[in-house]
Amino acid sequence: MLREPFEYVEIDMDYCDLTYGAGACNAVLGDTGVRKCYNMFKHCQDQENFAKGVKTLRLATPQSYIAPGMDMFPCLDSVSATTSTVNIGGTDDKLSALGRRGTITIRARDFAYHDRFFDKYQAGRIDGTAQTDEPGYNPEDRGTFWTKLRARWPYYSGRPVRHVQGYVDGSTLTITKTRHFVITEMALDERGSATIKGEDILNLAKNKKAVAPRSSQGVLFEAITADATALTLAPAGIGDSEYPATGTAAIGSELVTFERTGDAVTLTGRGVRGTEAAAHDFDDAFQLSYSIDRKRIDAVIRELLVDYAGIDSAFVPTAKWTAEADRWAANLVLSVDIPKPEGVSGLIGELAVLGASIWWDDVAQEIGFKMIRPTDGDTVFTLTDDSAIKAIEIEDRDDDRVTEVQFYSVIVDPMSDYKRPENYARQRYLVDLLSKQPEAYGDTRKLEIFMRWLNHGDDRSVRVFGRRTLNRMKTPPRRYTIRLDAKDDAIGLTDVLQVESRVAADETGKADVQLLQVISRRETVGGHEFEIVAQSYLYEGRFGYATPNDWPNYNAASPAQRLAGNWAVDETTLRFDDGTGPYEAI
Repeated sequence: MLREPFEYVEIDMDYCDLTYGAGACNAVLGDTGVRKCYNMFKHCQDQENFAKGVKTLRLATPQSYIAPGMDMFPCLDSVSATTSTVNIGGTDDKLSALGRRGTITIRARDFAYHDRFFDKYQAGRIDGTAQTDEPGYNPEDRGTFWTKLRARWPYYSGRPVRHVQGYVDGSTLTITKTRHFVITEMALDERGSATIKGEDILNLAKNKKAVAPRSSQGVLFEAITADATALTLAPAGIGDSEYPATGTAAIGSELVTFERTGDAVTLTGRGVRGTEAAAHDFDDAFQLSYSIDRKRIDAVIRELLVDYAGIDSAFVPTAKWTAEADRWAANLVLSVDIPKPEGVSGLIGELAVLGASIWWDDVAQEIGFKMIRPTDGDTVFTLTDDSAIKAIEIEDRDDDRVTEVQFYSVIVDPMSDYKRPENYARQRYLVDLLSKQPEAYGDTRKLEIFMRWLNHGDDRSVRVFGRRTLNRMKTPPRRYTIRLDAKDDAIGLTDVLQVESRVAADETGKADVQLLQVISRRETVGGHEFEIVAQSYLYEGRFGYATPNDWPNYNAASPAQRLAGNWAVDETTLRFDDGTGPYEAI
């Protein structure tokens, strides 16, 4: 029997594990409601005891084979999905720091439905024992599958949806790929079809959805003077429910440090971080600040995504993130005060200029974290006109070129606008004089970086990252669009490519090998062909790393050692014996 491609969609719905009026459920028919609930939160009659579980809805294409025991509804008309676009190190100012979200659009037919899958009490609707306001009725005669589902479950936004692809061989279903998204929209039309749209997991970090710090509900129980050392929070009990035992908070335009027991707050510091102590009235907000001191960049981004955007920690591969930061950001620590709620996506965007890339891998089901760096042992995929490339186009992006970088750090007043140059105590100016010459580009492209996250005064990091930013942006980055066959499907986001094509030639006209990094991909012919977009790799060449003392000299070193180590080249020839040039520093 021939293999047949197969796909279906899974939607996870919130569904109460309790039974109406039994056990922990205190609902009483005729007292708390005229009809039994549908085990979904909107119509729950004992919401305090709602026992949130999951009921998985599966939509399949109308094929003869339906997997046994999977409760599949053969109403799926079409599925279209795109992967996310990575903003490598925040270099594309047309994208947010988290890039462009991967999307899914699902279209399904509507139909009359008897409700047995959704409704625990379906039989009682028929015989009348599940309601007191009317006699029994046939649920299949009322509404349709999608109209009833949307009425019962209006809280679908942000819930998981999965696109499952595979093939059927005889009676065996083999799953080859599962891509994960969250629902953003659900719509019904007059033609009797439903459209469900979703985006990848990082949708949860959008500025309108997630903020840090969270809005605090506590206020001053009574007025305090400019030299007061204590206060009481209101309403009663808010201290234990919203505030840590110690921390930093904003009262008006003043930042304070505090210790807390219950609603009683001891002010251990007034007018801290350059703000001024002042008198405050009762009912003034006591807003908790997102304040950190020398915390590493990978830990900060993880905290923003998990603790503030609410992304499941299972999607953050901590061991991988830690290994990447150990190697390429071990000394990059952050200190900042964010005194009022700001969007998580925007906050991460401020960190991207330090060389961090964040993206969603919808197949591996994890959020990627990578610093801008040399390849450092990454798998490099080789693509040529003869072996893999079906079509290729190149675009120079001159709008992204920079000739000057003005890097500001150590903010004066965290309560004031962080994007004002005069609100910083330190600044560093870097310029690429060659690019500014009339014989070269002959213009000025200035980039201002307002880095409030280095408030402990890390001048070394300012020098390093300011120079790295200029080095990677002083020439127009090239963007390649490449069409490939499905056999190269292993290529994913941020992977490195070595491309040799006639459309990229050196000054002699010979095909010039280019090192690229993948920023997006999409299927153009399902299961047969896909297209990737890649940009010039920001660190081309051979870079040196400190090597163990017992390693051999260059000539005796293995290829792997030469890739991972660092040797000094002959000062006269600037060449090793094998003809290669010197190592570079970043």
